[in-house]
Amino acid sequence: MNFRNSKIRKDKYEMKQIQRLLNDLIKNDKIKFKFYRDSFTKLELLQLCYNKVDNTLELEFRNTMAEYLEEIKNIMREKKKD
Repeated sequence: MNFRNSKIRKDKYEMKQIQRLLNDLIKNDKIKFKFYRDSFTKLELLQLCYNKVDNTLELEFRNTMAEYLEEIKNIMREKKKD
């Protein structure tokens, strides 16, 4: 697909086609997600899907930092019990 000097038109580029294109680019490591100024934490894309009802693309990311913090909290709770 070529988006040069043109707007995405509903009749020319369907959202489903864009979703497939984005998914292929992500799988082929052509699009990467990361936090600004944070080399430790990476954004992990869990899913990219097309919502037919809203005619939108939905990207869902894994919150690795929250998972790490939750793990640390659990370890600290276990230590307090001992």
